[in-house]
Amino acid sequence: GAGSLDKYVDYFLKYDNLLGGCIWEWADHVAYKQHPRFELTYGGDHGEKIHDGNFCVDGLVSAFRKPHTGAIQMQNAYRPLRAEYHGGGKLTISNIRRFKDSSDITVVCSVLIDGKETWRKEYQPIIAPMSSNDITIEICDNNRKNQHIIVEYIGKDSGERIAKEQIELTASPCLLDEMSAGKYTLADAMGVINIYNDKAQFTFDKKACAFTQITAGGNKLLSQAIAENVWRAPIDNDMYVKKQWFARGLDKATFENVSYEVADKPIKITTFRDLVHGGKTLLTYTTSYEFRDDGRVLVTSCLSPSGKKLTLPRFGIMIPMNDEFERIKYFGLGPYESYPDMRLQATAGIYETSVDRMEEKHVMPQDSGNRSDVRWATVSNDKGVGIALESVDKFINLNANKCSLRNLTDARHREELTPTGSYIFVDGFVRGVGSNSCGPQPLPQYLLPADKTYSFRFFLQIIS
Repeated sequence: GAGSLDKYVDYFLKYDNLLGGCIWEWADHVAYKQHPRFELTYGGDHGEKIHDGNFCVDGLVSAFRKPHTGAIQMQNAYRPLRAEYHGGGKLTISNIRRFKDSSDITVVCSVLIDGKETWRKEYQPIIAPMSSNDITIEICDNNRKNQHIIVEYIGKDSGERIAKEQIELTASPCLLDEMSAGKYTLADAMGVINIYNDKAQFTFDKKACAFTQITAGGNKLLSQAIAENVWRAPIDNDMYVKKQWFARGLDKATFENVSYEVADKPIKITTFRDLVHGGKTLLTYTTSYEFRDDGRVLVTSCLSPSGKKLTLPRFGIMIPMNDEFERIKYFGLGPYESYPDMRLQATAGIYETSVDRMEEKHVMPQDSGNRSDVRWATVSNDKGVGIALESVDKFINLNANKCSLRNLTDARHREELTPTGSYIFVDGFVRGVGSNSCGPQPLPQYLLPADKTYSFRFFLQIIS
C-alpha cells in the first residue's frame, strides 16, 4: 500500500490543480499453476533472463480478487463523507461530492471507551453536495484515558460499508488488571540466574547474557533467547534502501562484546551488547529487566547511535515463543495491519486474532502484520498460559510470525516458508512503508536514522 495516502488525498482536495487517486494497480499480476513447486509465480520463475521480478505483484487486491490492506486504506481515504468533532457532542458531517447529496448513505456513529463500545446510533442526514450538516452524539465520559468516535458510512440500499473513519478524543497507555503473583526471588546458580515467584521462573544464561527460558504452569514459553532486533524482511517499498541494509549486514549481524550487571532491591538485570558485522559495530544495545513486586517485569531498551548514515527498519524486542502460543488479544489499531504512515484502514478497539492470521499473505514473503498504537496485548496457548505486554510511556507496536526472520527474508514464495514457532515482536519504533518501489520513501517523520538514540519500555507479565 501507499504510505501517507491520507496526506496525498488532503492535497488533492485542497488544490484544484492536483489530480489524485490513480493507484497502480488494481490486481496482483502472477502466473497461476505454471510451476511444479509454486502455485503463484512472477518474473524470473520460468527461466526468463530479462524480467522485473515481483514488481507487478503490486495490486490493491490479490490475484484471486481478495482485498489487500492497501485496498481498505484506499476505501477509507476516498470516503465521500467526512466527520469532524467540535466538542460538546457536536459532530459535523461534510459531503465532498460535487453533484450528489448524501441521501443514499446511512451514517452510523459509535463511541468506544477503553476499546469497548458504549454508545451507537444511526443517522440519515441529507447533505447537499459540497455542504455540511451537524449531528449530535453522546459522549459518555470525558475523563477516560482512551475514547474514540467511530463513524461508518453504509450504502442505504446495499447495506454494504462504503468507508469508515475514527476520531480520537483521548489516547493514553493503559494497563491490564494485575495478575496475582508473589514477589520475585533471585537464585544464582552455576551458569544461570533464576528469578522466580509462585507463578513463573525466568532463566538468565550468564554466557549468552540473555533470558533463554520462561517457565509458567509447567509450560516452557521460549524457543530461543529474548533479544533486541532492528531487522525486518524487506517489503516491496524497501527495494532501494534494502541494498544499504544488506551491504551493512543488518540481516546477518551478531551480538558481540556482551556483558551484564545484576542489582537487588528491586531485582534488576541489565545487559550490554554490540551488534557487529564484518568486525564493525553497527549498533549498541543496553536493555534492563526490572522485576517488580506486583509481578510485572519492566523492560527498558536503549539503542545507541552508530554514527553511520543509515536508516533502520525498526527497533524493538523479539520474544521467540514455542509454537503452541498462538492466541493473540490486543487493544490497539485493528483489525487490519497498520504502520506509522499507513493507518486509515485500522481503528482502535480490542481484537482477537492468532499469530498465523497477523500477517498479510503476500505472494513474495515480506514484513507485514504490524499493529500500531497497542496499549496492551496477550499471547497465550489453549490453556490460557502465556505473556501479557503493556505500554508504559507511549504505545507499542506488536507483530508476530510463525517463521523466523531469516526464513522470511530469504523466501521468494510462500511454499518456501517453514513455521518454527511463534515469533513475537514488541517494537518501540517502526519505519513507515512509503511508496519507494516507484515513488518517494517515507516522509522524514516516519524514518529511523541510525545516528539518533532510541529508547522505549514496556511491561511484561506472565499469565496462567
